[in-house]
Amino acid sequence: MPSREGQEPWDLVFLVNGPGELTTWLYPVLQALTPVREPHWRVSVVLSPCPNASGNEADLVRGWGDRVLPATQFYRFLLTGRAADWTWGPRGVVVFLGGDQFFTVAIARWLGYRTVVYAEWVARWVGWVDAIAARHEFVKQAVPTRWQSKVTVIGDLMVDRARSPLQPEARVTFLPGSKPHKLGMGVPLCLAIADALRARYPDLSLDFALAPTVSPGDLPRYDPTVTVTETQATTGRGTVVALHRTFPAHDLWRRSQLCVTTIGANTAELASLGVPMIVLLPTNNMDTPVGWDGLLGQLAKVPGFNRLVNGVMVWLLTRSRRLFAWPNLWAGEEIVPELFGRLDGDGVATVIGAYLDHPERLTEMGDRLRHQSGPPGAAQRLVSLIQSALEPSVV
Repeated sequence: MPSREGQEPWDLVFLVNGPGELTTWLYPVLQALTPVREPHWRVSVVLSPCPNASGNEADLVRGWGDRVLPATQFYRFLLTGRAADWTWGPRGVVVFLGGDQFFTVAIARWLGYRTVVYAEWVARWVGWVDAIAARHEFVKQAVPTRWQSKVTVIGDLMVDRARSPLQPEARVTFLPGSKPHKLGMGVPLCLAIADALRARYPDLSLDFALAPTVSPGDLPRYDPTVTVTETQATTGRGTVVALHRTFPAHDLWRRSQLCVTTIGANTAELASLGVPMIVLLPTNNMDTPVGWDGLLGQLAKVPGFNRLVNGVMVWLLTRSRRLFAWPNLWAGEEIVPELFGRLDGDGVATVIGAYLDHPERLTEMGDRLRHQSGPPGAAQRLVSLIQSALEPSVV
């Protein structure tokens, strides 16, 4: 397609909500867009409110596109079609990458743009959107026959990181979380696990991969016994843990025999790389606010209700034996261990040791993770749909 220097911009509006979608969906799509992007294409990232957001998402994505609308300004944009002093070009496309699919339809109506929706589990408003990029064939089959021509199965965007061969070292990497309620339990628990592992495997490297919203100086807030510098943390028992702030930390993950993480998008990223993991779901502190959904989530925000709501949810989840890690949800069975309940460092270290002592189990887990994630290329296929929506003459 010939360049159109000096003409009015054509707008690519990416609608995203949670921090997980930013790193696992938006980032690979923007990377795939870069080689084919025309000079007159303007990239706008619009953040919608998310209960799991840290509040720093707008700062995280600045520089990824040409402009960013923070979540605090979203509803004004949704209701009026106006965003600060932004102007809009004569042609554009609104791309859904997280949140409520209806927002895509509403915003596109205000702007007069076409729409592309990435549907991970289900496609909604199919009669009102122009194109649907489905993660899996089952998403397409659930769409009424009359609309299935709009659906293209592109695969999983989370897979679209470079799949270089793993080079595991004698290393366990911890991902303690990015939000306060996870860090409050994750930091002291992960440091206790590190103490227990050092006692059993003195030559094992121990690392923390910090989220971009977490600095080394934040760690003592969640565990006062730890001392930190910019590059390492030392527990009260003298265990040294290296701190890494590179984001995304894929190279570090690939060099790890095993990662220890909480639930969330990290489990999908690790799975896409084929990195073995153990997922922690600690219930040690019933007073810690947790981002439950629905009515119980609202009640949990009322002072004094945290312990009651958390207790009810733990009881329900224990009875249901629900799976939480993304690769387990995809498979419908437990591929990676999910440790749920009151956890301690020695107990988790024993589970980790069972894998470190039998590396063939780690190899098997990695193979199953890669199989569940599917082939790469979804981001490039989504970009092709965006091109077609933006300028129908592009094939």
